[in-house]
Amino acid sequence: GRIGVGATLALYQGLKAGKVSVVAPVTATFGAVTALLSLASGESLQRTALAGIVLVVIGAVLLGVRRREAAEPASASGLGWALVASLAYGVQFWLQGRFAVPALGGVLPVWLYYLSSTGLLLAAASARRQPLTLPLRGAAWVLGTGMVAVGGFLALSLGMATGEVAIVTVLASLQSGVTVCLAGLYHRERLAWRQWLGLVATLLGLMAIHLG
Repeated sequence: GRIGVGATLALYQGLKAGKVSVVAPVTATFGAVTALLSLASGESLQRTALAGIVLVVIGAVLLGVRRREAAEPASASGLGWALVASLAYGVQFWLQGRFAVPALGGVLPVWLYYLSSTGLLLAAASARRQPLTLPLRGAAWVLGTGMVAVGGFLALSLGMATGEVAIVTVLASLQSGVTVCLAGLYHRERLAWRQWLGLVATLLGLMAIHLG
């Protein structure tokens, strides 16, 4: 739980201090970290599935890349925080899939994660004497976002219960690509050629994983 909270804090700090175009795709490589740890700890994969994982990771990174705005500063990219977030998320999901899910099942680790995260958040807010009041106008958005996040984390945990930790986590790393695509549809922005290339790589990777 603490590793996941640290990863989330690093991600938000990177987004705050740097550029989304750097932080989002680099953080999306956490699937590769989990996959490498899973392979090193004995999980076996067919060569076709392994090639698919590589393609999906590349696709996730390319999908997460967006155009840099003209007024966007070139410095303070947030790369360091993004690397910390990627590494921490990768280690967290490997530990969860390798130890927590086999011992506790797919649902209980999710509850434990959010309970421990809430406790750490309250402790940090108390130490920094920051209020946790929430404006009524933003309550619905926060509640909706939280429900979607819990659903996604629960789906990830249940997927790990199948024993395919590397594949499930790599597929979960596509979240950045989904976000970029939804933002493009919502804001009517065209995808850059890198993102189209990432989409093709992702589809090919999914096909390879399915065949493997």
